[in-house]
Amino acid sequence: MKTKWHKAITMILGLALCFYQRAVAAPNAPPAQNAPQKNTSTRAVVRSIQAAPAPGVASLKSSLVLCEIVQCGTPAPPTVTQVNKMAVDPAQPAIVSPLLNVVVNGENFNDKNGNFGTLVLMLKPPNFLSPHEFVLQNMQWSDKAAIGQVPQIIGFVDQPASLQVRRPDGVWSAPVPVQFYAERDVKWLGSGNVPGQGITCSNSADQNQCNSWSDFGATGPPADLGNGSNNLALFGVHNSFLGTETGVDQFHVLLKNGWTYKDRYGPTIGTKSCEAADPAAARAVFTKISPAEFAFAVQWTSVCQFDYGIWVSIEGPIGVPPN
Repeated sequence: MKTKWHKAITMILGLALCFYQRAVAAPNAPPAQNAPQKNTSTRAVVRSIQAAPAPGVASLKSSLVLCEIVQCGTPAPPTVTQVNKMAVDPAQPAIVSPLLNVVVNGENFNDKNGNFGTLVLMLKPPNFLSPHEFVLQNMQWSDKAAIGQVPQIIGFVDQPASLQVRRPDGVWSAPVPVQFYAERDVKWLGSGNVPGQGITCSNSADQNQCNSWSDFGATGPPADLGNGSNNLALFGVHNSFLGTETGVDQFHVLLKNGWTYKDRYGPTIGTKSCEAADPAAARAVFTKISPAEFAFAVQWTSVCQFDYGIWVSIEGPIGVPPN
């Protein structure tokens, strides 16, 4: 009898100990709000989470994509699962410009604690290899969309650029291609922006000058063309001391950095010219080769003192030189 009771008590204690050990070893179930949301319409690519990159140091070549944190159980480490890339077509990238809003759609823009991050625009300035970063302003944020305003940006040409969603837990999206279109300015083309190799100046008169080229030591534009002399793009001086002289001046202009031809005015004959009353003394033939390239051929006639000027307006990115 003693043996039977002893065996029964031993069995009961063993079962109790087994249940106790299992209860202690069982992991706590994750909260319902942290459970991953499955998306069967996209491919799942699993990558390990690396340590959060330090601000300003993380590589722009990061292959991390917009993601969600999924718990694989203890002791398995967390993983990053691709859910949905941004809805942007690389073949026809969205256009972004200063002060315009940009909308980016996706999923899991918030980290697992519900914190939102930033939208960053990356541009390359002329003659620089590394991009500059601009954080979008006036953000509106949700877990599936982000809206931000591109800040005022000058000194950058039109170019392919990229947007990136950066979560506060150090997870960055892959750079998404966009097309940056710079804010425009309209201004007069200065004579200093017309290279000397683009000028062929007739020297049939006794004194001849075309922009910066001269055979008698002149440098600046003639003063008798009025207050707009400093805004001249093209000008010529041909003074004849003995009789009438004629010639043709040729100017070839090639703009760069996204600048294009817009309009022209002239030729205007200087008020001190002997031919001031005869507009036919300077006749210009304009040829537009491309939006950024054009030429003038100016036929002139001089009987004594003679000069003319042409104004050209151009349009292009603010803060970037036209050549």
